[in-house]
Amino acid sequence: MLRSLATVALAALTAQAYTPLSSAARLTQVPNPQRQPTNDEPFPAPDGTQLVIESNRTGKQQLYAISSDGKLLRRITSDNNVDDTPTWSRDGRWIAYVAIHGKLSWIAIAAAAGGAARQIAGGDGLDYLHPTWSVDDRWIMYNINSRRDPQTYELWAMRPDGSRRHAITHTDYSETTYGSWSPDGLHIVYRRKFPPYRSQIFVADADGKHPRNISNDDAYDGWPSWSPDGRAIVFASNRLESQRASLNEAIFLMAADGSRVRLLARTSGRNTEPRFAPDGKTVYFSHCVNHGCEVFSAGLEPFRR
Repeated sequence: MLRSLATVALAALTAQAYTPLSSAARLTQVPNPQRQPTNDEPFPAPDGTQLVIESNRTGKQQLYAISSDGKLLRRITSDNNVDDTPTWSRDGRWIAYVAIHGKLSWIAIAAAAGGAARQIAGGDGLDYLHPTWSVDDRWIMYNINSRRDPQTYELWAMRPDGSRRHAITHTDYSETTYGSWSPDGLHIVYRRKFPPYRSQIFVADADGKHPRNISNDDAYDGWPSWSPDGRAIVFASNRLESQRASLNEAIFLMAADGSRVRLLARTSGRNTEPRFAPDGKTVYFSHCVNHGCEVFSAGLEPFRR
């Protein structure tokens, strides 16, 4: 298996753990007249030429495609919902996302080229969150809360047509969210919240068995996803802040077993939802400050060995 730049950076650099590996810069160049613009939550296409983002540029948060240099390409959804957390299918044809209308939410799928969307789960009063596709596109993993305890979330999976829904995790007492499959499909990584100010990253088998905490920190760690070669995990954390309630997260890398934690990029404000480019040379993430949110990127090219 080819080693990604993230893996090389983790293995080769001998600098102190919290010396940034890279600098971050704004990527999005999306015209947005809103007072608090959102052009964020990036998810790259499998071919690396585009990203899907959410944007409120027309006054309602919808999904858009941008080029890899941040320029607006096309609108993907056109509806009366608030469309959130988009994720690209591995074959590049579909976008799964969360649609919100009032107090109702559901998982929907739209063609990546744009057009009519279809709802595949939700609208039943529960809270649907964070869909993501399996490696073979046969499953969509997502989050749903409990009617018994609305603060308890678990990871679930279903077919893209909404059938065969089943729970993956069974923690029964925490908020378990932001699941991501490993590139070989054998494992999942996700975050679990431990109120009031602690969140940890867990890795488990693909069926949710044998979970293990790979963060082992008192900070708020979350939003994990895998490197293309499966050897590294990128995540966001406030572990550099003195206050555990701080929302000023930075972007970190670690080996897939939780070792060799390194700071990738730190900018003022809140930095979350990191994702690797398919070639492993760049990490995209949401950067939010008081005036709004944009997509930022941090490159790993200088660390090729």
